[in-house]
Amino acid sequence: MGIKSGQALITALDEASLSFVAVAETVEDRIHNLPNALGPDAGTLIGASRSLNDLAKRMRAKIRVMQDPGDLGGKSHVLYAGAFSEFRGLRKQLSWMLNASIQYAGNFQDFVGVARTDYKDLDALIDPETK
Repeated sequence: MGIKSGQALITALDEASLSFVAVAETVEDRIHNLPNALGPDAGTLIGASRSLNDLAKRMRAKIRVMQDPGDLGGKSHVLYAGAFSEFRGLRKQLSWMLNASIQYAGNFQDFVGVARTDYKDLDALIDPETK
């Protein structure tokens, strides 16, 4: 789990700080009206998205960008002042969210009567432990 680009890490954490289910959050008070497990599952995704957002914000706060002096090339370095285990936790949370979102999408597509989308190309991104 190496970090190839400090700026990519910053961008990823900034993106992960945003809601993954913004539209569902706008109707959160009405999701209980969905049939079967669709309502509770939507609530679970909203909660998981908020947990992920919080984790990303906490990790982002631990990043410092240091700049070399100009006479040393002026290169910038991204330093992370947290534990490596936080990256594993972020990866597991992202994997769980992806897996749960794909399952929910299929169930919701069944409910509204549209063909299921094939997400097989994303299977490699899902950690088997989170399935």
